[in-house]
Amino acid sequence: MSFSDLILRFRDAESVKTRLNRKVEKKKTKINSLKERLMFKMLEKMKVEEQLKEQSKKAKEAEERYEGLLEVMRI
Repeated sequence: MSFSDLILRFRDAESVKTRLNRKVEKKKTKINSLKERLMFKMLEKMKVEEQLKEQSKKAKEAEERYEGLLEVMRI
C-alpha cells in the first residue's frame, strides 16, 4: 500500500467521521427537543390535575351547602 493510498483512506475515514458526528449532533438535538416537549406535557398534566382537584373540591362544598339548605328547609 502506497503512501498516497494511506492518505486517501485517512481522508475517507475523516469524511465518514465528520458525517457521523453531524448525525450524532442531529440526534442529540432531536432528543433534547423531545425531552423539552415531554417536560411541557408533564407540567400541563400536573396543572390540569390540580385544576380538577380544585373543581372537585368546589363541587363537594357546593353539594354540602345544598344538602345543608335542604335540611334547613325541612325543619
